[in-house]
Amino acid sequence: GAQERLAAGGFYSGRVDGAFGPGTKSAIINAAAFVKDNSYGKVVFDLSSTDGATRFLTALTAGDLDKYLWGEGDEAEGG
Repeated sequence: GAQERLAAGGFYSGRVDGAFGPGTKSAIINAAAFVKDNSYGKVVFDLSSTDGATRFLTALTAGDLDKYLWGEGDEAEGG
């Protein structure tokens, strides 16, 4: 799930329990900002909307954001 992926990326250090608490919220916000920075602004999620938050969590759990979360990002492709 999302907490496991956030923990693996170093964004979440709480108990992996599936509950959406302040630690999970903070981890999502920080991970989304990291993805934005690591993609040079090409991958942006509007977390203030339900649709944007859902798209982020779906992409996160599907592994679609792995290249940005694990620090390679677009710089591995020359930007």
